[in-house]
Amino acid sequence: MDHDRDSPDDPINYGVQEIEAARSVWTPGLLKIAYLSVFFVILGSSLETQASSNLVTYVTSDFSEHALISTISISTSLIAGAARVPIARLIDIWGRGEGYVMMVACTTLGLILMAVCNNVPVYALAQVFYYIGFDGGGYVLQVFLADTSSLRNRALVLALSSTPYILTTFAGPALAQYFQDNWSWRWAYTIFAVTTPLVSFPIIYLLFYTKYVAIRKGLIRSNELQRKEPWLEQMKRFAMQFDVVGSVLFVAGLAMILLPLSLRSDTPAGWLEPSMLTKFLTGYSALCLFAAWEWKFARVKLIPYRVIMDRTVLGSCLLCFIAFAAFK
Repeated sequence: MDHDRDSPDDPINYGVQEIEAARSVWTPGLLKIAYLSVFFVILGSSLETQASSNLVTYVTSDFSEHALISTISISTSLIAGAARVPIARLIDIWGRGEGYVMMVACTTLGLILMAVCNNVPVYALAQVFYYIGFDGGGYVLQVFLADTSSLRNRALVLALSSTPYILTTFAGPALAQYFQDNWSWRWAYTIFAVTTPLVSFPIIYLLFYTKYVAIRKGLIRSNELQRKEPWLEQMKRFAMQFDVVGSVLFVAGLAMILLPLSLRSDTPAGWLEPSMLTKFLTGYSALCLFAAWEWKFARVKLIPYRVIMDRTVLGSCLLCFIAFAAFK
């Protein structure tokens, strides 16, 4: 069996099969409503993020840990970025709707933890949950837009989906200041924890509604074998399909390597600091183990070999790397 294949008929990629089968269900009217819903979701999410990035100053100040602002920001961004590859695998296995619900739940959990935290470590953990959900949710929506738009209009659709950031760049800091002056940063996160699921509900409903219609029409095949399997067997199957070991090694290795590279300037001793060298060597070891696992042991590879060697993929990754390096 070739585990590198990525066809819609592969049972491992049920999410791909699902969205391709449901394309005929998405009428022009439903797509307009869905795109409008996505616009409001991105508007709300970007407003939350802009406000949250300004509220972190007040949070760390209340806990007398003002110096940790840059560390928290860099750490959460790195972890959220490294988690994108496993998230991509997740939505290919489960589906766009299921993956997006998980990201919304992760975002909401992070906001709740931020609202009730009593120290900086809990706040930092909450930020990790929040940014994984925020970044992953935005990624799932981008994939959905690419899945449902034509090649001719795809660039325009993706560009328009980013326009809310023009508004929230100015509104976010003002909103954060309003909460701090009139209520508190805890109230801000509490309100965001309530509004996030509410704003996301329309697009979630449409994703599951079109899936339901596609199943009723017989466009999506249900896997009766998996339904009859014991719960433990289903968990084993998911662990194999998701490549849990590979995902953990990849995210941990990438984060542990990038973290000391980003925080080196904030450390007086630089690379002579033992914790920096430990993080870097741990990350390097984890990535080596990831490569060995994917090559020899993984039944389903997290990153298929044919994708790694594709010149278009390599060129796109190199272009993004240069662009982000120039931006930073």
